Amino acid sequence: MIHAVYILSNEGTQIFVKEYSKNNVNLKELTNFVTAISDFSTVFTEKKKDSDFSSFVLGENRFIFQKDKEFTIIATVDAEQDPSDVSKFKKIYKKFLEKREAIINDGKTNNNEIQNFENEIHKIIEGDNNGLINFQAIEDLLWNKERN
Repeated sequence: MIHAVYILSNEGTQIFVKEYSKNNVNLKELTNFVTAISDFSTVFTEKKKDSDFSSFVLGENRFIFQKDKEFTIIATVDAEQDPSDVSKFKKIYKKFLEKREAIINDGKTNNNEIQNFENEIHKIIEGDNNGLINFQAIEDLLWNKERN
């Protein structure tokens, strides 16, 4: 399950931040850490053959990320990565590439485009059920209550 999505410029400016659950991540530290390990990505990160994304586990979280020339996109997922997490991350990444110029124009973010992008990400993460029951959400809710 994707717990958070962070898109940051390589100068450290927040382009998009959406946390779906509290995981107390310090964005500045996360950005610095991802920047540092991307330089050593073959040593510190896992590269999946079905994608070009890197990932690492820190505590109870796995961070999937892609660092490009202009921005870094990071998703926080469960440490035991579900294959659907990578698939959803790939869709979010592609959606951002499609929308990047509309979202960032002359170095400024367009709030309307950010809102549209957030809605599209929400559909990717939750799945576009078209009125169908989201059994995964129900299972997660019951599992969380069971653990408490």
